[in-house]
Amino acid sequence: MAILLAALFIALPLDALGRVVGGSLVTPADVIAAAIALITPVQLASGRYRIRMKLDNPVMIFAGFTLVGVASIVLSRDASRIVAKGFVQVGGISIMLLTCVALANEVSRRPVLFAALVRLCAMMLAIVAAIGIAQFICANVFGHSEFLNFAFLNRWSGGNVWYNRGALDGIVRANSIMQEPSALGMVLGAVAGVALLRLGTRGGNYRAAVARMIPAPIAFAILAGFVVTVSLIDLVLLATIAISLWIVSRQIGVGAVLGLSVGGVLIGGASYIAIASTLPEMSAKLSAMDAVTSGDIQVKRAEDLSAIALAVNVAVMRANLARDPILGAGLGAHPVAYDRENPGLGRLPADIVSIGMNKEDAASLLVRLLSESGILGAAVFLTGWILAVMRARRYILARIDSAGGVDAFSALAVGVTASMVGVGIACIARAPQYYAPWFWLPMALTAAVPQLLMSVEREAHRTRNA
Repeated sequence: MAILLAALFIALPLDALGRVVGGSLVTPADVIAAAIALITPVQLASGRYRIRMKLDNPVMIFAGFTLVGVASIVLSRDASRIVAKGFVQVGGISIMLLTCVALANEVSRRPVLFAALVRLCAMMLAIVAAIGIAQFICANVFGHSEFLNFAFLNRWSGGNVWYNRGALDGIVRANSIMQEPSALGMVLGAVAGVALLRLGTRGGNYRAAVARMIPAPIAFAILAGFVVTVSLIDLVLLATIAISLWIVSRQIGVGAVLGLSVGGVLIGGASYIAIASTLPEMSAKLSAMDAVTSGDIQVKRAEDLSAIALAVNVAVMRANLARDPILGAGLGAHPVAYDRENPGLGRLPADIVSIGMNKEDAASLLVRLLSESGILGAAVFLTGWILAVMRARRYILARIDSAGGVDAFSALAVGVTASMVGVGIACIARAPQYYAPWFWLPMALTAAVPQLLMSVEREAHRTRNA
């Protein structure tokens, strides 16, 4: 099992090496996770693995979401049209949950596996980031944007798995081997918290604690990978992780919360001013977000399209919630409702509406959750994510207090949990896949933190009493 888990973390950024089957991309991570999911029930039945209600509450809550999803499919007005796609989504989430169970049990038995998986993932993502950095330098310094072009992967996969990365204000963006620039930042987010610790963001003690596992060049490459995407969502993701390092690793009073909030507002305002003055096209993209709440949806420039995609899908979501606020339209029903609602409402050019901008995935996980599983499904899913982070934080603080300071395992737990905060927010905003590995692998690590630190504490107790 440890080998399969290691292979899964290596496969995290290898979506472009997948194949399109039946209109859906099957990635190497999907295949490996499915193999883990097939073995896990056998291990549970044999008693080798256990599900501990006290420690595995987030997993049980996510399992509750799958039940809500099944109910939403069965009770949907479009049940006959969405049953196959809907149960694929349920199956995908179930596979990831079984992977979480396997990882938690393996880490409980061998805590060193947790550190090994984080290190292995960081090394793989550093290579992927280095490719993106090379793309960025060759395109913007030497004028060779064709260098490290991976369009040939589209022929291999039988679909569009790698897009021309484009430019913003004349700056050619990097996406490495990922589908698009923002996707590169999403996968790098899995270990960005540990990389920030390695470079001293949280102080010398944390830097020293992870130094042996994460070399400085690897940490630097991962963080530089965020910069070369020239993606607003990726920069917000990185900033969120940086702030979360402090929230996760220390007791937070009202004063600290207010200080962080004020600091976040000031940094956000300064960033907006800097972006508006130096990157006019990025400023235009920010301004286009007015379309999400505006009643006058119009396309005036290319920079509007991503905001318009979100706006039209929000319109579909609202229609689905108006019809069934509890369960929504049913898992897999958003594209069906999109076609029925014609969300452009006559204000968008016909060719834009006919493209179906993100109609398959709703352009945002939160929008998709509300649209397809209603308020109940969205609440259950978000509760699972929040609870996983809160429980991990509680065990981290207890371990730091017990040990009288930070050690390697608690430092890694801080970095991973902070990454899960940032990745979760980014996915909710703009990554609408239910079982994307860049959400579920950090989730698996975060959900395993309580069992990791309990095992470390037990070993430390035995050592003290020996």
